[in-house]
Amino acid sequence: MHDIFWEESHYFQLLKQVGFKNIKSDTQLMTPKIEVFLSEHDIDTSLFVKERKISPMLWLIGYK
Repeated sequence: MHDIFWEESHYFQLLKQVGFKNIKSDTQLMTPKIEVFLSEHDIDTSLFVKERKISPMLWLIGYK
């Protein structure tokens, strides 16, 4: 499985094209708190190597 993460600017451009304004973004790296949560739910956190340096998610907020 390939995980594709487009550049943040691509998402901004698409959202602007469909009328969103005041677009803001945020990311979250794997943190010790998240690792504890995942471990408590029997999820093997040793699989999350890249997520400690590159955010696995991008949140975008905009208004239309």
